[in-house]
Amino acid sequence: MIWTWCVWSALAAGPAAGIRPQDVAMLGAPTWLEPGWTAPVLDAEGGSVRIHVAATDAEAAAWLSGILKARPDGVPPVFPLADTEAYGNGWSFVGFREGNVAGVVVRPSGAAADLAQRLVDAIEHDVPAPQPPVVEVNGQEVRVLGEWANVVVRPAPRLDPFTLLPKPIQVIPTGPGERFLGAEPDRLTVVVWDPFGRTAEVSWVR
Repeated sequence: MIWTWCVWSALAAGPAAGIRPQDVAMLGAPTWLEPGWTAPVLDAEGGSVRIHVAATDAEAAAWLSGILKARPDGVPPVFPLADTEAYGNGWSFVGFREGNVAGVVVRPSGAAADLAQRLVDAIEHDVPAPQPPVVEVNGQEVRVLGEWANVVVRPAPRLDPFTLLPKPIQVIPTGPGERFLGAEPDRLTVVVWDPFGRTAEVSWVR
């Protein structure tokens, strides 16, 4: 009976939600990426953190592998970071992966391993994935319903009547989920981020 319960629990566990930047001390305001985020380290040593929230463990592993192979000094050695897959010297650089969440810590003056461990400890689980948002378009006004960490509205370019070339439509933020466009859109894409850096996307067509 115990063995059966353990197997069921392992199968039921889905991908991790990720890490909320505000849950880790010393991190500054995040810049949201697709998917994940990056943030500066605000203490005296400085540095930066990059977190990638993948849909699967394999995607996270591939992302981290690409980051490591792109380093000018070559792929760093394995670094002992508790039970987490990690690489680096532990001082100025650590790249790590815990399931579907991967990250990179750069600390020119040291203590990269300590921050990497605190990031791993901050990974949250059992939080439902974000769903595509509801979008309301009224003329040049776009409203994205719900509370999101970040919202990006991408209207499709319109043909310039004089040059017949695609002309981008200006997007002006007027509120957390509100945008004013430079022209009425025919089509647009909306991408939203939850507090962990996971994204959801929806397309709108007039």
